[in-house]
Amino acid sequence: MTDEAKQEFTRRITTANKSELVVILFDMFDRYAEDAIMFSDEGKKDAMAAETGRARNVVLELINSLDRQYDISNNLYSIYRYVDRLLIDAGVRRDVFPIKEAKEHMKMIGESFRKIAKEDTDRPIMQNAEPVYAGMTYGSAGVNETGAGVNRGFLA
Repeated sequence: MTDEAKQEFTRRITTANKSELVVILFDMFDRYAEDAIMFSDEGKKDAMAAETGRARNVVLELINSLDRQYDISNNLYSIYRYVDRLLIDAGVRRDVFPIKEAKEHMKMIGESFRKIAKEDTDRPIMQNAEPVYAGMTYGSAGVNETGAGVNRGFLA
């Protein structure tokens, strides 16, 4: 994952409510899985295994965040455990096909959470976080541009 993507995820986390945090986890999973597939295509099996491990960490976080008192949580747990086993298999065998299957399962669940997040009007969890503004800031390393990932100025 690039530094820009990490910064974007960090920005999103600071302004997210509970349901948006779950969506962010699905987005992070997708990014790690895509990176694993890319590294596999490039023949970088160790890098693929590392990205697969990162995707697995996201799945484990989703498992740990389940509220098991609800029936749907038990169903999600079963799916997440299956996806976890697929990722373990992919990491051990250095094979990309289980990652692709895991992506499909997570994509379907993630789409449902995206619909829920659109309707969720709760406030962000991080109440005391600094507000994020788009624009230019000056630091010791020079000028930094922050915002929604679009370049609003001149390219040097």
